Amino acid sequence: TSPSGLSRSTALLLTAMQPASAVQGYTLQQVHADGSKTPVQVSYSENGQKAFFQLNMAGGAQLLLLS
Repeated sequence: TSPSGLSRSTALLLTAMQPASAVQGYTLQQVHADGSKTPVQVSYSENGQKAFFQLNMAGGAQLLLLS
């Protein structure tokens, strides 16, 4: 456990909201410090104007790859 009493495996999730046009047509992947990648699932608002996704930030700073 860390000094805060939380387990090191505890997920720290960032929920992001973007205009749908910023991510439509792209595959999103989270790039971790070791270079591994995890697919990011995107959901859209009912009217299709907003996109939502979550990133696990427990390992520190992360990159989001749009390809």
